[in-house]
Amino acid sequence: MQLDGASPTFTIADEKTEQTIEIVLNTYGSSQELNFIVKTDIPVVVAKKMFGLVTRQAKETVQFKQLSLVQVKACLTAFLKQDTDALVRYYQQSKQQLAQSA
Repeated sequence: MQLDGASPTFTIADEKTEQTIEIVLNTYGSSQELNFIVKTDIPVVVAKKMFGLVTRQAKETVQFKQLSLVQVKACLTAFLKQDTDALVRYYQQSKQQLAQSA
């Protein structure tokens, strides 16, 4: 665990895959509930629209903002079980939800 300024950060590395997951307590969140930022170096390919007309494939890393403690626990459990497919699914679902709400 590392205290990076005012944001407590917890990083776990998998020695086999050399992948990491970083969990940051979002101290600047607007709600009274705890929320977290989760960053990984797990690659995922997503479709991105350019200029509203053309869709292309882009490579991103799995990252989440404003997750609840329950959601962070699910991400951490998937990472510890080396279930990167589950993390990619969570990420793609969250991207779809953001796109639908926009």
